[in-house]
Amino acid sequence: MTVPHRTSAVTEAVPAADRSRSARAERGWTIADAKARLSEVLRRTHTEGPQFIGRRRRYVVMPFEDWQARAEPKMGLGEWLVANAPRCCDDFELPSRDDGDREIPFADLMEEE
Repeated sequence: MTVPHRTSAVTEAVPAADRSRSARAERGWTIADAKARLSEVLRRTHTEGPQFIGRRRRYVVMPFEDWQARAEPKMGLGEWLVANAPRCCDDFELPSRDDGDREIPFADLMEEE
């Protein structure tokens, strides 16, 4: 007795060519296939996104513009704070650390110990 093969509605709705493309995107290319079909790998980077090559050690092929956008150095915290600091008070002055008469916050807590 044979059991009929059951397919889901999703599988039936997606053409076989698209299913094989998405399966290839998930598992990637072997190095031999990528060498033999380099033009197709490069074309697919533009139409389908990054392509993965290799099984044990995986590599990614992607358009240079996408890589460059991801590789740009990010702004450091100090630079971000300076760039995004509120500019509400132009006449605001920070007290000098050298002033001896400067009030020390929580000084009373330090004396109790």
